[in-house]
Amino acid sequence: MLEGIVYKSIDYKETSKIVYLYTRGGKVSVKVSGLNKKNNNLKSFPITGNIVKYNYSDTRVPTLIDYDMILSPLNHSDNLEYLEALRVVILVLNQLPEDINDYRTYNFVKNILTNLAENPKKILSTFLIKMLYSFGVTPNLKECANCKKKDNLVFFDVDAGVSLCSSCGPNVGNYEDWYKFYFAKVSYLNVEDSNYEELFNEIMRYYENFVHLSLNIKFI
Repeated sequence: MLEGIVYKSIDYKETSKIVYLYTRGGKVSVKVSGLNKKNNNLKSFPITGNIVKYNYSDTRVPTLIDYDMILSPLNHSDNLEYLEALRVVILVLNQLPEDINDYRTYNFVKNILTNLAENPKKILSTFLIKMLYSFGVTPNLKECANCKKKDNLVFFDVDAGVSLCSSCGPNVGNYEDWYKFYFAKVSYLNVEDSNYEELFNEIMRYYENFVHLSLNIKFI
């Protein structure tokens, strides 16, 4: 069976949907038929945020045959912070280039969704900052943009996308937040918490400036 993350679905004719999935091989789509039938066991497949294993027919329009659920967002439908974080993750997946087929990126996104309910703000921060590379955007977090020093970096200029040291910029700043999330490994759940209201405002500005994507993050 194949594996994928449902990130979008659209109506197709009267009783079907075209479901779009992000997979290890990139973005694909399958048709799900007969959704108006009372006993159709495929009805839950199109739910956005599902992680599924599935089989489809090898026809002109690939059509879903069966599937197994790996993870469903319905398990956390009462967690408002999770739902907001999931909305933003799905928004980013929709905007990913069609040719993104790096299995490491897929595994990272799957890991994010699997753990998202544990700490939605922390995991969403990690996701948004680390996913910048998938849009061809690399924040300069390794040296001061002015003097080129690699130590005493204290400030990340969201509008310019560069870091500054204590001699060239403010004496205190947000650099540590950006650095720790951008370079976080698999154990990102152990990363120290941050002032997420400020961090998300910066992330939204950065995405607007460099990815040209409006995230409009709103946590309860």
